[in-house]
Amino acid sequence: RQFSSFVLLVGTVGSATLFEPKAALVVRNRDDVELPLLLETVPAPAAFRDAIESLSPEQQRFAKAYRSMQLEGTLFAFVCVEVKPQLERVLALDAQSLAKHIELTETLIDLFTTYHVPADVLSYDADTDGARDAAGKLDAVRAHVADMQAMIAAAKADELREAEQAAAKARGVTTTTASAAVASGLAELDEAVAYQSKSRTMVRGMARKKKSKPMSRSRAAAPQMLTRASPAKSAKMEAAPASVPKPAPKQQQQQQQQQQ
Repeated sequence: RQFSSFVLLVGTVGSATLFEPKAALVVRNRDDVELPLLLETVPAPAAFRDAIESLSPEQQRFAKAYRSMQLEGTLFAFVCVEVKPQLERVLALDAQSLAKHIELTETLIDLFTTYHVPADVLSYDADTDGARDAAGKLDAVRAHVADMQAMIAAAKADELREAEQAAAKARGVTTTTASAAVASGLAELDEAVAYQSKSRTMVRGMARKKKSKPMSRSRAAAPQMLTRASPAKSAKMEAAPASVPKPAPKQQQQQQQQQQ
């Protein structure tokens, strides 16, 4: 049922008045639990007698003692113990004091199962809390529970603060490393750009030198060609008046007729 708690004990029956628990767990608020059982086959009496016939008397006594121990623990049993009455006993409260205080009961179970708080810290103590009636005892237990919850909340706050500080430090380290990496990357980029610009200027200067050298040679060679070519032209011009043009065919015929 909801808002109900039990302690489930699993074990074997040792005798008519003895229960030997092997495991225990708290079942709360409609929990559904599946427990696998590890089973071991015990031979029948006839098969056991046939198996120990060939053994020595000492070995037979040992085998019979071991079989009797196995038979003692073969009866499986489980026990359900209600939690509220046990809480009332542990906390020194009157019977049925927690019957109508569901929230307090759930808080107590959480403190016991989750944080493993000792029962002496939360229980009613007549020496320290004074003599009280049933309601006064319950109020004393409720005050102890509130103090314990405040202490747990403070501890959680401290842990959270420490975790945040650690995360902030980790972020600071990562940001510093990232900024250092960015700065180094920018420096390398600047160096690469400067090297590129230097190489470009060097290439441009070499190209200019290469262009300027052929121009000077051509310009220097032009006057020489002109000076060399000028005597030839003058010779031609001088020789031109000495040459007599050849007469045309008609003029030649007229000249021949006149000569005849």
